[in-house]
Amino acid sequence: MQLVTSISKMKHSDEIIDCGLYEVILEHRLLSKFGELSTEELIVIAERCQALNIKVVLSWDILMVEENFDRAKSIIESINVNLFHAIRAQDPGAINYIIETMPQMKVQLQVERGSNNIESLKMWEKLIGDNLDRIILSTEVAKESVKEFVKQIDIDFEILGLGRILLFYSPRNLLSAAGPTGNIDENLIANVKSDESPNHNMDVIENIHGTFMFHHKDHFLLDNLEEIIELGVKFLRIDVRFEKSNNILSKISNLYSSHQFASFYKIKEFYSRKVMKGFYTINRTDAIFKKLKNYRIQKIDNGYIGDVLEVKKNEYIAIHIKSNQQLKIGDNISILTPDGKNKTSSVSEIKNSTGESIQSTRGYKLILLKHISGVSVRSRAYLSILE
Repeated sequence: MQLVTSISKMKHSDEIIDCGLYEVILEHRLLSKFGELSTEELIVIAERCQALNIKVVLSWDILMVEENFDRAKSIIESINVNLFHAIRAQDPGAINYIIETMPQMKVQLQVERGSNNIESLKMWEKLIGDNLDRIILSTEVAKESVKEFVKQIDIDFEILGLGRILLFYSPRNLLSAAGPTGNIDENLIANVKSDESPNHNMDVIENIHGTFMFHHKDHFLLDNLEEIIELGVKFLRIDVRFEKSNNILSKISNLYSSHQFASFYKIKEFYSRKVMKGFYTINRTDAIFKKLKNYRIQKIDNGYIGDVLEVKKNEYIAIHIKSNQQLKIGDNISILTPDGKNKTSSVSEIKNSTGESIQSTRGYKLILLKHISGVSVRSRAYLSILE
């Protein structure tokens, strides 16, 4: 099995190349989702890798409307494609373009966002034919499925050994109101929480290619390396594009080249984020269906006042009023938390958003109450006690 990784920034290229991996994936700023390489930088790195007998792959993994597709084709046409062993793509139009205009070019098929069954993979194998060099599988594929794919399809497979788990990708700009800036250095980054997992921050990145949301934990299979080799997987991708330092990649390369497989678990100590195995052991995606909505914070019309927006310990809780149900001084309030606790209290003071005391919530959209211990954001407020 061979280790592969990506180079998305020129400033990281020397450090990554010095790790001596079998293959590097080069990411152009207008062809790849997270690429920041210019055409000139791409060529410089490709030529250096070729001189060192490191295989070079060009990444073309963006989702494309017609305008983007034409721009991508013009970039491909301006590059000496003989510098590359293969082009990595997922868009059917891009794959067809490669086959028709570059019949000798190998295609590395990315099916990370779908095609997780044997029949769809066989279909792709038939369509791409002799141009198919490798299939990059989704992190959603369990090891038993990987074993079956390797057995039935005579193509090399690649899986993610370490890196972020992409949950969502849209070519739209969802963080900015003004749309793309056109400057690759002006990425927007945010942390978001879901209704079902309010304690987990998920990173969201917006760049000129769209908006991306990642799981709060990264994919980590390095301590299963011997098992993965036995499955017949030929390539393991180490994705450190979002790490501040490439020291992790160097440590992994050294452990792998010296066959210290039993020591791979130590990488977790140096890695900046929490990790998990994802669906590698078993894919039980359907088990989460009943948890997609937290029943504890589902709206109940009877007595419903609104939702807790902010909590400042020992000072106040802020409630967004979402109904016509009035709350006044002397009433009892019941607050149902996301973890199922029911906190009740007598209302002795109500303030509006400017801090002025008021007698009731009538006519207000945001009110402040005295702090109630155990209440958290996304709790629901009701008049009296829930039956």
